[in-house]
Amino acid sequence: MEILANPKIDWLGKKWIFLGISLFLALAGLVSILTKGLNLGIDFTGGTLVYVTFRQQPQIDEIRSALGQAGIKAEEVTLFGDPSENQVQIRMARMVTTEATQDLTLESNKVIEALRTRFDQGQNAGGIDLNNVTRSTLATRLQEIDPEGLRQKSSVSDFSRHYTELANRIVDYRTEQGGVFRNFSELAGAGVPASAVKALEQKAYLGSFTVLSVESVGPKVGKELQSRARNAILASLGGMLIYIAFRFRPIYGVAGVIALFHDVFITVGLFSITGKE
Repeated sequence: MEILANPKIDWLGKKWIFLGISLFLALAGLVSILTKGLNLGIDFTGGTLVYVTFRQQPQIDEIRSALGQAGIKAEEVTLFGDPSENQVQIRMARMVTTEATQDLTLESNKVIEALRTRFDQGQNAGGIDLNNVTRSTLATRLQEIDPEGLRQKSSVSDFSRHYTELANRIVDYRTEQGGVFRNFSELAGAGVPASAVKALEQKAYLGSFTVLSVESVGPKVGKELQSRARNAILASLGGMLIYIAFRFRPIYGVAGVIALFHDVFITVGLFSITGKE
């Protein structure tokens, strides 16, 4: 079976066409790199990525406005993953604190408060947000409410353990559902007793969003990755040059390195032109 009936193509005869295309892409990429630069990922620049899931389709401009009003400098707010999952990625410059864990917690809390002020204002006053509450806070709240009336029927340790396990089931099931509950009836899927569901409907509310995760990379780590990447590229080019020069001829090694540099440079230039990370 012949895929091409006449595979004889005069590639050398069309060299000026390909050289022109190659030169155009290289110059366009060079201009873009010099003017726009590269959209480096957080691994290289340092910073914080916050992933948020919304109950309904998120409005990027409204999210950006809410963060801006709260004094949070969001360098980029974009949809993330499958559009049906309503996930948003918020990229911020890294805040400077002494402890990394405190840093992440602080940034996460600031984002939560900013979005809550905009999207959940006027919700159940004094109630807990079931889509953002932590395990320990939920367990404590359940013990205070005691929806199953176990306070007088069981020991203190059993009472505490029961509601801690119930809180864990709720949070685990929330994670399985993509991070958010869209209706209190979903709690039944986590094995939550009807009395507890009813109590939570009265004492809690379903927030419009939840923070899935927070990732942070310090500037020192970012610079170190840049240095390692640069050294790895130079080492690979040098190794290739030496091998080809030794195995064939020195001029072939130089040509191979130039060809590889040409391909990589055009690829990097296209990343700069399109603004892709």
